[in-house]
Amino acid sequence: MVGYLYHTGARGRVRLESYSVRGLTVLSARLPGTAERRGDRRRTARALRLLGRAGCRRLLAPCALDPALPVVHTGHLWQAMAVPLALAALRQRGIAPERAVLALRGDRPTRPYRQACLRLARQVRALCLQLEGGETLGWQLQRQLGVPLLPAEEAALTLSFCPGERPEGACLCLGGEDPAVDGFTLDLPGLALPPGCPALPLLAALLDAGRLPLEEVQVLPLAPRLSAACPEIPSLPEIPRQSAPR
Repeated sequence: MVGYLYHTGARGRVRLESYSVRGLTVLSARLPGTAERRGDRRRTARALRLLGRAGCRRLLAPCALDPALPVVHTGHLWQAMAVPLALAALRQRGIAPERAVLALRGDRPTRPYRQACLRLARQVRALCLQLEGGETLGWQLQRQLGVPLLPAEEAALTLSFCPGERPEGACLCLGGEDPAVDGFTLDLPGLALPPGCPALPLLAALLDAGRLPLEEVQVLPLAPRLSAACPEIPSLPEIPRQSAPR
């Protein structure tokens, strides 16, 4: 059972609403007012107490009032979707997977890292393993699947499983508890979200509960963000005021 806080924008009292999403119970603590004007801390504290008494053990979004509460993280969801995410990123760049060299970077050979290597080895031209002690895995890929291993300089795209790494160039960072994957989001067609429910944490909670078939999840591109270093727009000359006719 998971829960979240939801500001309704209306007057009233704190109350709970229960939803069933693919068999997973999701509790919504509805608070009056808006997120910008949350009112006093007692309402938020009361909402958290109601969620706890109802059996909620994890929140879908962190709460500043009680940061110690367990939160549903999305990192394992992104890593589980590493293969379709890489293929979508290659298509977005106009590169056919069978002609692409893909680099996979990790700090250790985790299960998601190994699964991504084994699955991508069948779909791309070559791989580059940027992994300390990855000789055994590289030998397995070459011997069993016949996939060539090339230097990182030839990679058209890098998938990083390293926590805390910031994207540079053509790199998708999937490491850490809640990675910010630039340019993409995940969606489950036909999934009806409760009002105000954060989508990605809910998908991660469904995955934890064994109620999310990964083959049904879609990787969707996001609209490109505006660069922070935009050229400054020159100011227009001031128009002199004209006196009103008498």
